[in-house]
Amino acid sequence: MAMGKYLTPRQREIIDDLFDADQDEIQDENEGEKQDKSKFFVKNKLSRVIFNRWLKDSLFMSEIMDRMEWCQKECELILSRNKPKAAKKLVGLAAKATTETARKACIDIINMTGVVGKSVVDADMEKSGEEMAPELAGRVLAAMDTAKRNGDAK
Repeated sequence: MAMGKYLTPRQREIIDDLFDADQDEIQDENEGEKQDKSKFFVKNKLSRVIFNRWLKDSLFMSEIMDRMEWCQKECELILSRNKPKAAKKLVGLAAKATTETARKACIDIINMTGVVGKSVVDADMEKSGEEMAPELAGRVLAAMDTAKRNGDAK
């Protein structure tokens, strides 16, 4: 049910506020969820009836969905940008940490995949030309075995 060909400036303002709101505006631990939603409507001088009508408008929802998709892509970019740092920390933890922490780090290393499906460990070793320490390799293999057994048990 498209209301018009374009979003109104008011609709754009509301969508902007939905995506640009401060975190404490969206969720305050000292207040209930219902109060948080009310805070949004009061702040924007918006009735729930009008907002619900807009939610049925395909153009309004399309803009919201586009913004949500952009937010998802932005998150993926941030994670991709920090993946090498995370991989190095995990490899360090797997080599030096206590048994339980090392086991969890190994499982995380196994679960991380790089471009073209290569594991981060394989890609990192190819780039550096170094071999994996036998102790670390043993921990990774043990974690892989545990992960496989746990996966088979489910």
